[in-house]
Amino acid sequence: MKATILSISVFIVLAIFHNVESKKMNMDQIRNVVKSARKTCASQVGASKELLDNASQKGEFPPDPKLQCYFKCVLILSKAMKNDQLRPEVMKTQAELMLTNDLSERIKVTIDKCFPSITSSDSCEAAWQFAKCYYETDSSIYFIP
Repeated sequence: MKATILSISVFIVLAIFHNVESKKMNMDQIRNVVKSARKTCASQVGASKELLDNASQKGEFPPDPKLQCYFKCVLILSKAMKNDQLRPEVMKTQAELMLTNDLSERIKVTIDKCFPSITSSDSCEAAWQFAKCYYETDSSIYFIP
C-alpha cells in the first residue's frame, strides 16, 4: 500500500511538473492517469469489475459497501480525501494545475455543486455520494476509473 501511495504521489508531482513545463492534460489523458488507482482500490476493497464498470460506464451507483469504500480509496490516493474528510479545495487546486482550463472550470463547478450535497458522516458513503453526484452532474467529465 505504501508503495502504491508513493508511486501515485510521485506521479502527481511529475504531472504537476509536466503541466507547468508543457501542456495540461485533457480528459483522455487524465482517465489514463487514474487507471492504476482502479486496480489498487478494487483489490483492496474487493469490488468486482462489473460493479466498477457499471458505475463508471453506465452511471449505476448501488449503495454497495464495496463500491462506497472503493470511491473512498480512490479519493484518498488522489489526496482528495484525508482523515476521512473530503477536501474540495485540494480537488479544485489539482484540477487547475493538471487539467486544461475549460475542463478545470467545469470540474470546479461540479465540485462546488456536489460537495454540499454530501449528507453522510461515514467516509465510504460520503465518497460514494460525491462520486455519484459528480457523475450525475456531468458524466462527460467523470474520470474515476
